[in-house]
Formats: sequence, C-alpha cells, structure tokens
Amino acid sequence: GSAFAWSRLGDAFSGRLQTPLEKDPARALEYHLKAANLGYPLAMLSVARALHGRGDRAQGDLAQARRWTLEGARRLLNEENKGVELKTYPGALEYLAERAFDTGSREEALEWSALGRAERSPRCLAISARLERSQASPDWKQVADWYRRGHEAGEREARFGFARCLARGLGVRGDLGRAKKLIAEGQA
Repeated sequence: GSAFAWSRLGDAFSGRLQTPLEKDPARALEYHLKAANLGYPLAMLSVARALHGRGDRAQGDLAQARRWTLEGARRLLNEENKGVELKTYPGALEYLAERAFDTGSREEALEWSALGRAERSPRCLAISARLERSQASPDWKQVADWYRRGHEAGEREARFGFARCLARGLGVRGDLGRAKKLIAEGQA
C-alpha cells in the first residue's frame, strides 16, 4: 500500500478524521508506523506524538519518539512543499518546539519556535517568549511582544504571560488593571 493511504488509516483510527471508525490508538500507531517506515514524514510525526504520549513513557518510547520527530521534520524541511505540509499537520512545529524545550535542547527549541513564528503559530510565539524569558538577561521587550502577539491570536499561555509582563512592567509599561482583566478573561 501507499504511505499516504497507511497514514490516512492511522489518522482515521487516531480520531483525527471524522469517520465511523472507533478510535483505536494501537491500530493508529500500527498504520502510522507502516507509513513512517515507507518514508512518509507526516506519519513519522504522528508516530512520534503517539510514542511520546503513551502513559508508561518508557525510555525506549521517548528515544524512538525523538528519532521519528527529527527524521520527520528533517524530511519535511527538505521538501519543496514544506510550507504546505507543515500547515496540513496541525501543531507540527509547536510539537517539535515543545519536545525540544521539554528535553532541554534549547538550540532545537529556538530553531523550531522560530520556524513556527514564521508560520504565524501563536503557540510558537509563547514558546519563544518562554525560551527568551529563561535567559540570564532576557530581552523583556521581545518577551512581552511575543506574548502579546500570541495572546492576540488566542494562545492561552501567551495571555497569562502577557498579563504577567503587564503586572510587573516587564518590557511594557506596567498596567495592573489590564493584567487583572486579561487573567479574568482567561479564566472565563
């Protein structure tokens, strides 16, 4: 079978497609693995997501998830239609940036979040702000700007990050009233 067809079956069993099929994560992983082994980059990212999200989080699963993530991303970024591909896989760049951040790979996280910002990803704006904020001497103006832009695009983490910047006057003129309003809106 074709890699695309195997991947679509995996998508159907993962619940990403509206089908009459009952959600079955084990079958979804099986079909995504078939497509990934045939070289389909989006299936590689699906395998990585499934392995990373397993409840037992065995060390082998995390190592395989990382390997599939990097290989899928490498292939996507080397394809001429990468912009279309990345947009058809919701959260691909966000996923890559989050995984890199979670595993302590700062340089990778910076690279993925920068690509996500270029694709106008609100989540990657928040990740970028979080990365900059963790620097020894953060550029608070940049942090506040990324949080503001992410908030304006509807990103929850960015809303609270921007509220924190407003409340403390970090990178923006302090405005405790506006900060409280943003927090209240986020909890509604």
